[in-house]
Amino acid sequence: MDGAEAVKPVGSLVEQWLAGRNRTAGNLLAAFRVTDDTNYLHAAAAEFPNDPMVQLAILSGDFFPNDRRLWLDRFRESTPAKSLANYLSAEDYLKQGRTNDAIAEFLAGSEKAELGGSTLESMIDLESLARAMGMSDLDSAQASISAMSGELMPQFRNFKVLSQGMKSVSESLVMAGDVSSAQNVAHRGFIVSQQLRHSESGKLLITQMVADSLEANAIAGLEQDQAYDFLDGRSPAELARALRDKKASNQELTRQAMTLLPTLSESEFKAYLDRLKVYGEMPAMRWLVEQKQSAN
Repeated sequence: MDGAEAVKPVGSLVEQWLAGRNRTAGNLLAAFRVTDDTNYLHAAAAEFPNDPMVQLAILSGDFFPNDRRLWLDRFRESTPAKSLANYLSAEDYLKQGRTNDAIAEFLAGSEKAELGGSTLESMIDLESLARAMGMSDLDSAQASISAMSGELMPQFRNFKVLSQGMKSVSESLVMAGDVSSAQNVAHRGFIVSQQLRHSESGKLLITQMVADSLEANAIAGLEQDQAYDFLDGRSPAELARALRDKKASNQELTRQAMTLLPTLSESEFKAYLDRLKVYGEMPAMRWLVEQKQSAN
């Protein structure tokens, strides 16, 4: 058998993997994310329209824009205890100029304990498919992290639009003399940033960076030198300085870690990825830098 015959087409490998694991919602989404073939997403939408991960994938990529409100309502109904559907709905209302509806959804989401969203199970499915396509364990792990980070980006853009919109609402309330309501909106915005920070995707650096940005937006319209209970007795000015210091520190740590990553052996890189999955990207980079510094 020559080389051309020995290598199976990507589509064949994906179909073989699906046949061995069944065409579940999670497996169809993994096939879509790895191949970018929207046929797999359409199949997931047709076969599993009430699955929250299918709904989120559709909403994140805005694949059915004419039916976006339908999918938003389905997502809210599928995840009544989670706030992400409320925030996506609020952002959609802002785009339509329905500010009161957006505020209602925003406030409803901030009352819930968890954000919801992408899960570790999605990364496991991606890794399994990547290995079936011939990738090494390490390359599969990297590919799954990269794919999930890429899928989160549209959600983050939604969050930023929502955050800017709520910041404008807060500023308008201050101008109208309703300082109490403005503080309430700012407080809820701060809650949103913490929900994102502690979500399942919070282990990724990009999530933490977006959470910091949302936090900064939430406190921008407050009295900068006044202490607030919801900021643990700190003033917005103090928190803003802490966020700037954190950003500079994270940038330096990232620079050091990115310099070290290409020098790692396979076993070292595996240990780094394992820590990333368990503890998060920033703790993993901190561990890596400390390990290398202590070895020198």
